[in-house]
Parts: sequence; structure tokens; C-alpha cells
Amino acid sequence: MDLYQTYLLLGIALGIVSLIRIFSAAVDGTRPRFSVLFLFAAIGLIYYANVLSSDGLGPADVTTALAKLFSELFG
Repeated sequence: MDLYQTYLLLGIALGIVSLIRIFSAAVDGTRPRFSVLFLFAAIGLIYYANVLSSDGLGPADVTTALAKLFSELFG
């Protein structure tokens, strides 16, 4: 697994978790302070993955990174 694929998967996972926390805070009526910071970190990780990749990121890169992750974990 390439380094940019690792950053891409971490950024996507962190972004999903932070969006869930932001919506949860909105429903509860509280301020999503740390969730917004984590969302910015996720955006930064995905941007850095784009910088590291040779020809930019595309939708196929996400599925390729997931396939490589699962093959390393279970293969």
C-alpha cells in the first residue's frame, strides 16, 4: 500500500467520524468544537494524499486503497 493511499483512507475515516459528531452536536444543541477541527484535519489528509499521488486522486483510488487494505489484512 502506497503512502498516499494510507493518508487517503485515514482522511476519509476521520472525515466520516467527524461529520457524524458534527450532526450529533447539532441535534443536541451543543457546539462541535473538536469535531470541526477533526474535519479540517481530514480535509488536510485528503489534500496531502492528492499532493503525494502522481497523477491526482480519482474515484478509483478509493476502491483500490480499500482493496489493498483488505488484502493486507486478510490475505
